[in-house]
Amino acid sequence: LWRWCPPREAARSELARDMCDEAHESEQELELSALEAIFDTDYELLSDAAPRQLQVRVVPVAGQDAGDENKVGIMAKFTLPVDYPDVVPEIEISALMGLTAKHCDVLVDMAKAEGENLIGTAMIFPICDVLREWLFGEKTG
Repeated sequence: LWRWCPPREAARSELARDMCDEAHESEQELELSALEAIFDTDYELLSDAAPRQLQVRVVPVAGQDAGDENKVGIMAKFTLPVDYPDVVPEIEISALMGLTAKHCDVLVDMAKAEGENLIGTAMIFPICDVLREWLFGEKTG
């Protein structure tokens, strides 16, 4: 699915704006469905109305086989603006175990930087993957 939408700040007709909003909404729905399938019980849709909100539990080793292996973990909360994925979502990170507020600040900056690299594409999964990799390094470091 490819579409081009001029920046929201640019002057555009109401019809063009509506078409872009519909494209964004459709892309968000597809991404949310995929995230639910991928993350299963680690995923929660907090709000399906715009701006959509979701959270994902991120740990170094996912799945039921992880047992006591995870010593660190976070909850990543994403707020998707109407024009997402053409903008980076708002990202909040809270520690579930083994991390400080400073770690969470570093992870938010890392997540936003990754999002900037992915403008125009579904980015929640790749952001979570970068966060998971960092957590895995913390677990083993």
